[in-house]
Amino acid sequence: MKGIDYARELLRLARADHRAMTGMRDQEVFTDAIFGFHAQQAVEKGLKAWLSALEILFPLTHDISRLLPLLEQQGVEMMDLWEWVELTPFAVEHRYAWGDDAEAPLDRINLITRIHGLLEHIDDQIRRVYP
Repeated sequence: MKGIDYARELLRLARADHRAMTGMRDQEVFTDAIFGFHAQQAVEKGLKAWLSALEILFPLTHDISRLLPLLEQQGVEMMDLWEWVELTPFAVEHRYAWGDDAEAPLDRINLITRIHGLLEHIDDQIRRVYP
């Protein structure tokens, strides 16, 4: 599967991770590591969907900072996209960390809202390529 079909499937999977996030608002039930993993996955899959729609080959990576330059090379406006790099550690590192989360808790409502906006933007961009 490639091109638009792969892009649509990746976007569907990104939205599934986003829906999972919306059910993980309670920090007493779901750690930041678990919530952050789904946030990272939603962003990663969304960016890969965008790249796929543009027919750009991308590496098999969880590192968001390796995906963004590929969009940048296509002239994509990057003003707010680089902020998503902060989620990369949730792909692997935080899932296997021992002990309590040392950093400030994630702002879950804000992330849910922002990722929803990102996925909608990506969907709009894909629809521009494939109306």
